[in-house]
Amino acid sequence: MGGTAWLETGGKCMAKSVKINAILNVTLSASSMLVSVITIPYVTRALSVSGYGDVNFAQSISSWLNAFCVAGIPTYGIRECAKVRDDKEQLATLVRELLRIITICTVVVLGLFAIAILVVPRLAKIAPLMWMFLVSTLLQSYGVEWYFQALEDYRYITIRSIIFKIISLIAIFLFVRHSGDYIIYGGILALVTCGNNVFNIIRLRKEIGSSGKGALCLTRHVKALESFALLNIASAVYLSFDTTLLGFCSPDNSQVALYQLASKIKNAVFAAVLAVINTLVSRLSYYFAKEQQQYYLLLKRATLILVETNLGVACFLAVFAKEISILVSSEKYINAAMPLRIVAFAGFLSSINAIIGFCILTPMGREKRLAIANTVGVPVSLVLNLALDWSWGAVGAAVAVLVSEGCIFIVQFASSIDVFHSLNIGKDIMKSLLCNLVPMLLSIFCEGALPVNISGSSEMSSFIVICVGLLVYLLTWLLVSSVTKSAVFCYVKNIIANVYRRISGK
Repeated sequence: MGGTAWLETGGKCMAKSVKINAILNVTLSASSMLVSVITIPYVTRALSVSGYGDVNFAQSISSWLNAFCVAGIPTYGIRECAKVRDDKEQLATLVRELLRIITICTVVVLGLFAIAILVVPRLAKIAPLMWMFLVSTLLQSYGVEWYFQALEDYRYITIRSIIFKIISLIAIFLFVRHSGDYIIYGGILALVTCGNNVFNIIRLRKEIGSSGKGALCLTRHVKALESFALLNIASAVYLSFDTTLLGFCSPDNSQVALYQLASKIKNAVFAAVLAVINTLVSRLSYYFAKEQQQYYLLLKRATLILVETNLGVACFLAVFAKEISILVSSEKYINAAMPLRIVAFAGFLSSINAIIGFCILTPMGREKRLAIANTVGVPVSLVLNLALDWSWGAVGAAVAVLVSEGCIFIVQFASSIDVFHSLNIGKDIMKSLLCNLVPMLLSIFCEGALPVNISGSSEMSSFIVICVGLLVYLLTWLLVSSVTKSAVFCYVKNIIANVYRRISGK
């Protein structure tokens, strides 16, 4: 297949480099981050706070319903397709079986969703948005992104996704202009951005062709999918259902808008990290099955680098949350600062949970423990949201997701403690903490010392404070990390040394 990455089996094709796949995946995530950086400031200024909240409320319902439709197949499909990707017949049969399961689940879930739109007053009030996101849920269910990720076909994924992001970006600037255009904005998000999934199905049909058209056995997947489905549904509930509950607990969706702005800033910043983790899943699964020494080497390096960078991102977001909220969406969203401070550290814990869950527990076949860990977070999230959202609004939802991620981390870490003993990274983690604690403290002093109004504009003042703070943070990190020889410092130093040797010809 053109552009498809195959692992070498029996002297066949060589695998694409993990670095190339990571670059492509980071490029894709960078494009998502860029689109968010461009659209969020524009949309939050153009739409009313409640209108923006209505769209996010509908989108949140679509997100967690999609988890019921795909029944854990996105994660399970990557692992299973990666195992048989050198055998076209087995691969095609597997894909057809998984698509059949998705179809059954989707018909049931979207049927119930349609009834809810008709009979639930809060949903009926914004019925046009809800019907659009019902179609969006259908398109997402058949996205088969897991198939292309298992084959490491990140070139296709990246190009296709970027094209549709550009289309959606243009559509937003052309058609979303006034405070009442939230229905148009919702339609663009629901239909245009998910339209690329149609091309996935077309390409999939071409690649598997008439292969694997024998008898299908859906039951062979049921036992494994129980854990993966529970995992995905649990994840979706505590990541998206909090927005749904917040919407039902608030008189309008203004609090949803504040919470979602904080969450989207956090997601945009952490997107590149999650892209790297997604890239590693398939390769780590292969290494664990074939070359365990390589598995532990890659896992150790990836874990240390991601922990240090993620912690730095969380600390910076927390310190400059007010300035970031004003710069991104104007002063009318200044109340998003506190939720942003809280979800910044929730994002850090979430990325660590992703490393443990998808880079350790999944390759090792411990998906049941992963499912249990995420299941623990669900009741915690539900109880805290119900207790806090009525009075605390967006801040309550942020606290709920932070505590939920903390509970999940504790359970996952306990389930993989033997692996961390083997990695022996305790001292390196302490270095990472020190490398970010010192810059954070200096940044807090910097943020408090700078005048509130450096320029005539609050947004320009916020921009100046953020730039000065970033410079202070990076220079302090560089100084501390060079002394402690942290993982990121050593990795960057090696890259620079290699580039220098190539340029100089040594």
